[in-house]
Amino acid sequence: MKNKNFPSGILLSRRKLLQLTAISTTLLMGLGLPGLSFAEDSDEKSRYGKILIIGQALEPTIYDPNRQYSYETYRVDKHIYESLVAEDLSVPAAQGTPPIVPGLATRWEVNDDATVFTFHLREGVKFHDGTSFDAEAVRFNVRRYTGPTV
Repeated sequence: MKNKNFPSGILLSRRKLLQLTAISTTLLMGLGLPGLSFAEDSDEKSRYGKILIIGQALEPTIYDPNRQYSYETYRVDKHIYESLVAEDLSVPAAQGTPPIVPGLATRWEVNDDATVFTFHLREGVKFHDGTSFDAEAVRFNVRRYTGPTV
C-alpha cells in the first residue's frame, strides 16, 4: 500500500512503531550504561575515601555565587555554599511556593514595611579556613552583592 504522505511509500502500523521505539530506546540505554563510573570501581580515591561523580549538561562557569548566572553553575554552587535561608523543596510543587526554612540563620524578623530584615545567626559555624561566621561576614557578602549602599 502506497502512502502519499511519505515519498518512500513505507507505512508503519502503530504497533510496529511502538515496537521499534522500544527496541531503539533499549539499545540506546544499553550503549550509555557502560560509560557510567562508580567510585568503588575506580582506582582514584579522595583523602576521605570515596568519590561522587555526577553528570551535568554543562561545566560550571564560575564558583563565585555572586557572579554566576547559569543554572548549571547554580546547581553546583548550592552544594558548596550555604545561605541564610533556603526553600523547603520537600513540599510538592502543586502546593504552591515552598516555605522558607532556616539555613545559616536560625530565625529572622521582618519589619512592617519589609525594609529591615533581622537575622539571628547560627553559632559555632566556621568557614573552610577556620574563620568564624558572624554578622560581619554576612554584611560583607551582602554589600559585595548589592553594593555599598545597602
